[in-house]
Amino acid sequence: MTHEAPATLILSAAYCGQELRAEFGRLPPSFLPVGNKRLFERQIEALNGSAPLWLTLPDDFEISLSDQERIAAAGAEILRLDPSLSLAASLEQALHALDISGAVRILHGDTLVQGLDLSAQDTIAVESSSDHYDWAFCEMSEGRLRISEGPRDGVSRDVICGYFHLSDANLLSEALRETGRFTQALEHYGASRNLETVRCSEWLDFGHLATFFRSRRNLLTARSFNNLQSDGQEIIKFSDDTAKIRAEAAWYRALPTTLTMNTPRYLGDSDQNFKAGYRLEYLYLPTLADLFVFGRLPDNVWLRVLNCCADLLDTVAEHSPHSGSPESSPEFAARYHQDMTIAKSRERLEKFLDSRGWNLETAFSLNGGEECRIGEVLETALSCLTPTGPAEIRLVHGDFFFGNLFYDTRANRVIMVDPRGHINGGEACVYGDIRYDFAKLAHSVIGCYDHIIAGYSQLTRKGPTDWAFEISHTSGYAALVEAMFVCADQRVQLGRRELLDRVILLFLSMLPLHADSRDRQDHLLANALRLAKMAGDLEP
Repeated sequence: MTHEAPATLILSAAYCGQELRAEFGRLPPSFLPVGNKRLFERQIEALNGSAPLWLTLPDDFEISLSDQERIAAAGAEILRLDPSLSLAASLEQALHALDISGAVRILHGDTLVQGLDLSAQDTIAVESSSDHYDWAFCEMSEGRLRISEGPRDGVSRDVICGYFHLSDANLLSEALRETGRFTQALEHYGASRNLETVRCSEWLDFGHLATFFRSRRNLLTARSFNNLQSDGQEIIKFSDDTAKIRAEAAWYRALPTTLTMNTPRYLGDSDQNFKAGYRLEYLYLPTLADLFVFGRLPDNVWLRVLNCCADLLDTVAEHSPHSGSPESSPEFAARYHQDMTIAKSRERLEKFLDSRGWNLETAFSLNGGEECRIGEVLETALSCLTPTGPAEIRLVHGDFFFGNLFYDTRANRVIMVDPRGHINGGEACVYGDIRYDFAKLAHSVIGCYDHIIAGYSQLTRKGPTDWAFEISHTSGYAALVEAMFVCADQRVQLGRRELLDRVILLFLSMLPLHADSRDRQDHLLANALRLAKMAGDLEP
């Protein structure tokens, strides 16, 4: 068939190389995580909704329902191909399978380009680079495009970026069959068509481990978001909530030397524009949220990661308040339990319910189950908690979940950022109930908080309070949940029921903090109901 608009192909039918696979698991390049999205979402967006558009993927790659929906919502279709095919053979097969004969746009699956004239035909995007990679380099010689491959030490050359707009797909197919190599096919094509090189405003290469993290840095740190700024060397966190930022900075300064390897280097205060701030070393590492939501790491790797998190919490818990200090008293422990657990949970849930016209008597039904009052869910969870005593008061992070944890695969080390550093809405304090940190970890592992925030949950409203809810997670989820239960029980004697109840309270108390999205609030509430059902099933 011949399309009025040029067909567009994103070529992602082969899996990532070994370095990226070791970091993220067996993924096609377009499925790599970039800023709480998969790369294909940014690629399709950069192509300005070019239609018709196909994303080629390995024929043995399992795609979650959420990813299928995202691809479809972006206006793309999936074409399955054999991942063992060469680039040339894969492209030739795609052109044949889709019967593309006219103009075609091609984007490599590990590439993101921006600032191009997408209507210009017979063009190849290039960018100058002296990096030492096995890229394809091109130059014009005697009016023809010449392409060479392999690294160029210290020499700046024009690199083929991975975007092509060719006017004759039939001619390209013939060149691919005749030469068997993509770069040679381009030269062959160029002998019949006047190919021109064009430069993009931004080229981001995600095909190598080093360029992946550099490209992700360039894409995300060039923008200021969530009160963060970065130049790729350091990151500055700032806010007009002076007490909060001062408390976080004080937490970094108060860290024992045994924990400095588990945080970025603290680089001092950085107040600006009447806002308090502090500076940290920029980390070229993935967060555990990236790996858990978007990655495909084997179960044994995740068990190692979980133990690494627990080992870090053990090291944190080795540090308790000095004997005789206010924080070591029974009164402090009792106040912590009352303020940070009981009062906070009740006040925040009631604030959320009031904003939605509901109350503690409002009953919900989830996934066809019996109705339950939301107030009953809250009070049941609270009643199952063991109060905080002086023995539980230790140094804490205060927000120990996957989104605040980076993982260094080479050192098998977890690095934590964004500590709470305060209690009671502003009182600076580095101490708290160590079980809270374990519950925050569990709210990522068992509660799948990071999946919900990234949009990997589905909620169907059969009625105002009659919902169907599910989360798209990896096949090894059940094993990791079991490991989390065992870990919490062994490390802090936190049994399954109490661990779940603490996680339920976290989800209930966070609801008013997500007032910017009513839909996300509903997903978080539905998840609390899911966990309450799980907790109820543990009872005799």
